[in-house]
Amino acid sequence: MQTSFTCRQATQEDSQYETYDHTKLSAINTCPTWGILRYVMHKRMGEAGRAMALEAGSAMHECFSYIRLISLMNQYNHDEEFQDNLWLHHGGRLFGDRL
Repeated sequence: MQTSFTCRQATQEDSQYETYDHTKLSAINTCPTWGILRYVMHKRMGEAGRAMALEAGSAMHECFSYIRLISLMNQYNHDEEFQDNLWLHHGGRLFGDRL
Protein backbone atom coordinates (compact mmCIF):
# COMPACT_ATOMS: atom_id res chain seq x y z
CA MET A 1 0.00 0.00 0.00
CA GLN A 2 1.46 3.30 -1.05
CA THR A 3 0.48 6.57 0.59
CA SER A 4 1.21 9.98 -0.76
CA PHE A 5 0.63 13.45 0.58
CA THR A 6 1.55 16.99 -0.26
CA CYS A 7 3.11 19.58 2.01
CA ARG A 8 2.89 23.33 1.97
CA GLN A 9 4.16 26.12 4.13
CA ALA A 10 1.76 27.29 6.84
CA THR A 11 -0.11 30.51 6.26
CA GLN A 12 -1.72 33.03 8.62
CA GLU A 13 -5.08 31.27 8.20
CA ASP A 14 -3.50 28.07 9.59
CA SER A 15 -2.74 29.70 12.95
CA GLN A 16 -6.08 28.49 14.33
CA TYR A 17 -4.99 24.84 14.17
CA GLU A 18 -3.39 22.99 17.08
CA THR A 19 0.30 22.20 16.67
CA TYR A 20 1.93 18.92 17.62
CA ASP A 21 5.59 18.16 18.20
CA HIS A 22 7.48 15.20 19.59
CA THR A 23 7.62 16.59 23.13
CA LYS A 24 3.87 17.15 23.34
CA LEU A 25 2.96 13.79 21.82
CA SER A 26 5.49 11.90 23.95
CA ALA A 27 4.25 13.56 27.16
CA ILE A 28 0.62 12.80 26.32
CA ASN A 29 1.53 9.20 25.51
CA THR A 30 3.38 8.82 28.82
CA CYS A 31 0.75 10.42 31.05
CA PRO A 32 -2.31 11.86 29.29
CA THR A 33 -3.38 14.02 32.23
CA TRP A 34 0.01 15.64 32.75
CA GLY A 35 0.75 15.90 29.00
CA ILE A 36 -2.50 17.70 28.29
CA LEU A 37 -2.23 19.97 31.32
CA ARG A 38 1.37 20.89 30.52
CA TYR A 39 1.56 20.99 26.73
CA VAL A 40 -2.01 21.61 25.56
CA MET A 41 -3.31 23.87 28.35
CA HIS A 42 0.19 25.31 29.05
CA LYS A 43 -0.17 24.95 32.83
CA ARG A 44 2.68 24.23 35.19
CA MET A 45 3.24 23.79 38.88
CA GLY A 46 4.23 26.78 40.94
CA GLU A 47 7.91 27.37 41.41
CA ALA A 48 7.99 25.45 44.71
CA GLY A 49 11.35 23.94 43.79
CA ARG A 50 10.70 20.39 44.98
CA ALA A 51 8.41 17.68 43.68
CA MET A 52 7.56 16.05 47.00
CA ALA A 53 5.29 13.39 45.51
CA LEU A 54 8.02 12.28 43.10
CA GLU A 55 10.60 12.23 45.88
CA ALA A 56 8.29 10.16 48.09
CA GLY A 57 7.58 7.76 45.24
CA SER A 58 11.28 7.36 44.53
CA ALA A 59 12.00 6.72 48.22
CA MET A 60 9.25 4.11 48.40
CA HIS A 61 10.63 2.29 45.35
CA GLU A 62 14.00 2.13 47.09
CA CYS A 63 12.30 0.71 50.20
CA PHE A 64 10.50 -1.92 48.12
CA SER A 65 13.78 -2.87 46.44
CA TYR A 66 15.50 -3.24 49.78
CA ILE A 67 12.66 -5.34 51.22
CA ARG A 68 12.67 -7.59 48.14
CA LEU A 69 16.44 -8.03 48.37
CA ILE A 70 16.19 -9.01 52.05
CA SER A 71 13.35 -11.40 51.17
CA LEU A 72 15.50 -13.08 48.52
CA MET A 73 18.38 -13.39 50.95
CA ASN A 74 16.08 -15.08 53.48
CA GLN A 75 14.94 -17.55 50.83
CA TYR A 76 18.56 -18.58 50.24
CA ASN A 77 19.71 -18.58 53.88
CA HIS A 78 21.31 -22.03 53.40
CA ASP A 79 23.87 -20.70 50.90
CA GLU A 80 26.07 -17.94 52.35
CA GLU A 81 28.18 -17.56 49.21
CA PHE A 82 25.06 -17.02 47.12
CA GLN A 83 23.76 -14.50 49.68
CA ASP A 84 27.05 -12.56 49.60
CA ASN A 85 27.08 -12.48 45.80
CA LEU A 86 23.41 -11.47 45.69
CA TRP A 87 23.97 -8.68 48.20
CA LEU A 88 27.12 -7.37 46.54
CA HIS A 89 25.72 -7.45 43.03
CA HIS A 90 22.14 -6.24 43.50
CA GLY A 91 22.74 -4.16 46.61
CA GLY A 92 25.51 -2.27 44.83
CA ARG A 93 23.47 -1.95 41.65
CA LEU A 94 20.40 -0.61 43.45
CA PHE A 95 21.91 1.47 46.24
CA GLY A 96 25.49 2.19 45.15
CA ASP A 97 27.70 3.67 47.86
CA ARG A 98 24.78 4.02 50.27
CA LEU A 99 25.15 0.41 51.47
